[in-house]
Amino acid sequence: MANRQIKYLFFTLYQNIFDDVLKELQRTLLSSNVQGWASEFTAVLGVAMASERIQRLVYVFMDVEVATKECSERDAEVAAESTCRKIDKAFGVVSDLFWEKYQSFNPLMDVKKAGDESSEVAWDQFVREVVGLIESREYFLWMNLSKE
Repeated sequence: MANRQIKYLFFTLYQNIFDDVLKELQRTLLSSNVQGWASEFTAVLGVAMASERIQRLVYVFMDVEVATKECSERDAEVAAESTCRKIDKAFGVVSDLFWEKYQSFNPLMDVKKAGDESSEVAWDQFVREVVGLIESREYFLWMNLSKE
């Protein structure tokens, strides 16, 4: 009984914290200008990474439920998929808002076209590092996309 209560407590905490983070990020996206794109990009990326990790944990928890015979495999799968869809839906609102705000502003492509390595602006350096990371991992990224 205590185990279920702890799970419920942590789920409630996660849900409240995740909702608060998404609301704050949404508020920031609605009120900032294009100059704030780097921090917003980093925040959206961080939330995406956290969401993915949480979704993996949902499946781990459901596997434990099945292993301890607390629910059937089918019920666990349905519950995990439902929870992950809710997480995707909540994150989708923020990622769509980010995309709408910056669809005509693509600093990753603009930096690649410019090719000017002498910029002293911190976000220029950040973009250059992200572009370099993407280019160095391009094969791996495409391989993962082709598996889906």
